[in-house]
Amino acid sequence: MFSGAHRLRHVTFGLINVFGDIVPRYELSWSQIQQIDHLLVDAQGLAELMARCPNLLRCDSLSMGLGTDRDLGINHPLGVISHGLLALDIFFHTNHSDDNFFDHFHLPSLRDVRLKWQRWWGAHTLAKATSFLSKSFTLQRLVLRLTSGSMPASNMRALLRALPALEEFEYCHGKTLIGTPTVYSKELIAELTLTTPTPLLPNLRVLSLIGMLDMDPIAFTAMVRSRVVEKENGRLYSGVILQSLHMHILDNPRSLTVEDLEEIRPILGNRADIRTVIRIPVRSPAFPELL
Repeated sequence: MFSGAHRLRHVTFGLINVFGDIVPRYELSWSQIQQIDHLLVDAQGLAELMARCPNLLRCDSLSMGLGTDRDLGINHPLGVISHGLLALDIFFHTNHSDDNFFDHFHLPSLRDVRLKWQRWWGAHTLAKATSFLSKSFTLQRLVLRLTSGSMPASNMRALLRALPALEEFEYCHGKTLIGTPTVYSKELIAELTLTTPTPLLPNLRVLSLIGMLDMDPIAFTAMVRSRVVEKENGRLYSGVILQSLHMHILDNPRSLTVEDLEEIRPILGNRADIRTVIRIPVRSPAFPELL
């Protein structure tokens, strides 16, 4: 039906597995498509998609490993696939779907990456994700979302240390078990403060934090102040000015409150969006659209 639609550039599938049998179930002018949304894929299917769509620029709401994974063995050989994709939003549903992605896809032109996990984050995931992201030399925006728990603060510090050019960052996580150390450790907040000799994310312009935010409000406020207050010579300590802050605080006894952060409003004015929420928003409130 659509194979003759020569002006077709954007396709939304509605979370179906188009490439389950390698041969696509729809006849489209694949080579002209620039954006594809809401698609179920495994590594083989994603490789097929990229091969058929050389002009693809954006993939929004891909789901990998949701009942689609095929073993990458002798019957399904897969090397390393390179593509000029600019923006990607992908949800990993199984323990090995992210391994298959990080091991087999090289996307050096990415500017906007949104990585989402159904499971807990560990050292193995850190190594794979850091290696993949550090090879995307034009990366401007990163969104990380964990639906189950959070990640260790040391992992977050290591990941951000590997991405000094990042300008926009969002981290979202669900509820954590009682006794689980917060990702927002004093060490992390201190390293994000621009008075530190070698701060994390020195080029950060937009920061968005969502979930159960358990942190020292005094240290966090000092970090924000360091990113907007100039020295006497008219320059920041290092880095650029923080343009906006978004904090959606999940209503929970372990979370801080809006009142805990009341000193941030005079610092940022209407550039600060700080609110309490009863559930985590489905889409990014700070970055609703892909770059």
